[in-house]
Amino acid sequence: MPDFTKRSRLPELMDSPVPKDLLFKNLRELEILNRYLGGHKTSIEGISKLITDKDKIYHVVDLGCGGGDTLMAIDQWAKKNKIKIRLTGIDKNRDVIDYLKIKHPEITALIGDLDLFFHKIHKADIVHCSLFCHHFDDDELKNLIKAMYNKVETGLVINDLQRSPAAYYSTKAFTFLFNGS
Repeated sequence: MPDFTKRSRLPELMDSPVPKDLLFKNLRELEILNRYLGGHKTSIEGISKLITDKDKIYHVVDLGCGGGDTLMAIDQWAKKNKIKIRLTGIDKNRDVIDYLKIKHPEITALIGDLDLFFHKIHKADIVHCSLFCHHFDDDELKNLIKAMYNKVETGLVINDLQRSPAAYYSTKAFTFLFNGS
């Protein structure tokens, strides 16, 4: 059994070169998991606490946005609550950005790593990271959060994994249900 007290540094499927059809299938499955297991809800709750002026247009930047399912959930929530929002997703994987552009063309989708964020995005009202920060070791994460803090006008929302045996085995069960993707 893995050691749940430390972040794993092992590569994930999404970080490896895989055929586009398998990657897109995995992105659809992640969207289902996020919707039904509370990932979207957690991100939206964090963002909603930062939005205090319904007349302002908030620019939300999602780092490591993947296929954009969380951005789309944020967009739907904002429309339902009459909140003005501009969404930008950044991911280093060209294929996931292609997926985002196909599924959600209304969201600005940029291919790039953290350098793109730090050098091309001058300011954001809210910076969001979902299932992204666990890829960094402690020092890298500390530096990332400091750098994001310097770019943000309103606040940061970080929604990431909580390592535990229950989460590990439930993920294995869902993977089995999704035919091993």
